[in-house]
Amino acid sequence: MTYSKSTIPSWFFFLSSTLALLLLTTCANDSDQAPTADFDSAYGLGMNIDTPSRTFGLITAVPNLEPQADIDPAFGREVGAAMYSFMPAGARNTMYVGNNEDFVMTRYQLDEGGLWQEDGRFSLAGQGISFLGPYVVFISDTKAYYFDDDQRQLIVWNPETMTITKTVPLPMIEMEDFQPNFSWSGSIGSNEAPIVDGRVYKSLQWFDASGEPVLLTGLLVIDAETDSVEAFTTTDRCPNALHTVSTSDGIYFATWEDLFFNDAVRNSDIRPSCILKLAPDQNDFDSGFKLTLTDVFDGRVAAGMYNVGLDTQVLVRVLDENIAPYASSQQDLLYTAEAWEWWLLDLETREVTEIEGFAKSPPTTATYLADGRAYVALPSSDFASTTLVEFSADFQHRQVLGAPGFMVGMSRVR
Repeated sequence: MTYSKSTIPSWFFFLSSTLALLLLTTCANDSDQAPTADFDSAYGLGMNIDTPSRTFGLITAVPNLEPQADIDPAFGREVGAAMYSFMPAGARNTMYVGNNEDFVMTRYQLDEGGLWQEDGRFSLAGQGISFLGPYVVFISDTKAYYFDDDQRQLIVWNPETMTITKTVPLPMIEMEDFQPNFSWSGSIGSNEAPIVDGRVYKSLQWFDASGEPVLLTGLLVIDAETDSVEAFTTTDRCPNALHTVSTSDGIYFATWEDLFFNDAVRNSDIRPSCILKLAPDQNDFDSGFKLTLTDVFDGRVAAGMYNVGLDTQVLVRVLDENIAPYASSQQDLLYTAEAWEWWLLDLETREVTEIEGFAKSPPTTATYLADGRAYVALPSSDFASTTLVEFSADFQHRQVLGAPGFMVGMSRVR
């Protein structure tokens, strides 16, 4: 079974086509990129822009994250549609872009004037993939993983030489008549696959042919030295737990929104969002921990779990049902309505605090960390533009810039 529209919920494709086709680009002609005199520091930015005639990705760079003029789409590098960009932590002047038009991974280098220049590429088409998604994990300067749920394999590649090193079969994730789907990593916000004591932790879920999610969460543990599978487990205690946040208290996994929206169609009386924690032995989920968000928020619908740099305090979205009732007839409204509040949840104490200064918005959320600060990408209701806001624990938030389309990538690259 291939990773096609028939195997994924409709809201996922609304996300993928409208705001997450991906990252970091600018106009195709390098001369259109805006030169800047002061690029001693630089932050890479990516956005997906949807126009009446076409959808395309744009990558660009800004010299700082101080309040500044909105990004002009005429300046940057266009990298095509259906793209994902990946910027490894600490990688100086580097961005990788995965292209779903030809299944090529391209490396870009930021030059002294703040312009992105192509600097190597390799094709994954020969591996049989039909979708190049946000499933990259960088292990070192010379090793990275691409988790290929389409062919049930781990593709090991070298970011320095831009070559595929080997592939590792993952037959344990095969489930007859169901399509596996890994958690996102390396792209679109701060959601990452944690690496602890040389182990990579990757959660996953499964869909049936109609796009209905299976009520399970899988956890794959990879030895990053040998590239071998150390452990694999599944649980039905908290299904579809793909959001991942690492804290000083452990690694947490929260329900992904596909289950949330599908459940509204199946049974509006059920509020499915929950959170699991990695067990102390680090090869399974902790059987003694489960946090149900409905209980924490007094029966209200809540979704997601996003890193804002406050350790065990994470950002969660909570629905105002006076605006968008949680019911099958309102599924599209659930995804597009400016009805979702912003809250902080402490994973240890379970205390919650409503975040001041952010207007209600659609539930699509991406947070980014840079220089010890957290940034939240706030999309407009039609995803035609995004405002990047520096998040403040005392709620004195600061708008940094505006961007066309939906922002799906930001990282310091110089």
